[in-house]
Amino acid sequence: MALTRVLSISLLRATYFVLLVVAEYSDGDVERDTSHSRSKRQLIGDDKDLWLNGVNFYFDEKVGNLTRQAFLRAAEAWERDTCVNFTQNKSATDVIHIMGGGRFCASNLGRLGGLQNMSLGNGCERFGHAAHEIGHALGLHHTQSRYDRDEHIRINWSNIPVGSIAF
Repeated sequence: MALTRVLSISLLRATYFVLLVVAEYSDGDVERDTSHSRSKRQLIGDDKDLWLNGVNFYFDEKVGNLTRQAFLRAAEAWERDTCVNFTQNKSATDVIHIMGGGRFCASNLGRLGGLQNMSLGNGCERFGHAAHEIGHALGLHHTQSRYDRDEHIRINWSNIPVGSIAF
């Protein structure tokens, strides 16, 4: 399956969940500095946040085989379809610590510098989830974060259960 198709499906799912704004999931799957604002770029705007020398990662010892395989397959797809390279290297200065367990999928937006965590929790041990979170770690925003999103997205408020709107 081509990475672009998987990412489209993954972004569609993310758009669906974010637009519903279900309070239970309101934490989101992107951890980022709130000083970033929407722009025309789908990629985080500052070169210091980019992985210019490839992406180093390592797995927490508690990460199960399904999660490992999902991440490795997703990283391989990113390598195949882009110019990004991934290296398993726990001792690297800038490194992503892949964690399993927990109840959510989450990644920082772009490179933080130093150690940063990526959570591929229960239910996230699939190729699409891992590819989606890798996209965030590379600095990609959700489609609904586009500068022109309000011109293209219409929320059907009547489909959102009472008490579920988180803003």
